[in-house]
Amino acid sequence: MFLKDMKKIFFKSTCAVCSKPLNEREYDICEKCFSEIERVSSIKKEGDLYFFLPYNDHLKSLIFKYKYGSIKDISTIYSRLFRYKLLDVLASEKIEVIIPVPIHEKRENARGFNQVEEIIKALKYPYMKIRRSENTNSMHNFH
Repeated sequence: MFLKDMKKIFFKSTCAVCSKPLNEREYDICEKCFSEIERVSSIKKEGDLYFFLPYNDHLKSLIFKYKYGSIKDISTIYSRLFRYKLLDVLASEKIEVIIPVPIHEKRENARGFNQVEEIIKALKYPYMKIRRSENTNSMHNFH
């Protein structure tokens, strides 16, 4: 009982996607939302770039909360969702280091972190941070 009460005090008790209450086995995201995102997720390649698909409502909600809700712990959800698929690509392509998409210092300070960098940290994979020199419009504004 003590551990269960401590979990409620220190950890979010609702799903980061659907906001429903989490059970004792769930952390940050409910099993239903995790399964739905995992079921439809895949890595696609276009030229030399890789990206995750599809951009469905669950993933869109999770990305928005992660980037604009300052919920840094969501990086662990992404690492759980994409770990094996991403590590397979990195191994097959012999990629030794990842360079996260840089965000301008002002935006990083406003958010408190670079979301891509946090996912890579959660994956425990080598990465190289580069700085963005120009503060461009947020991708969220392009729909």
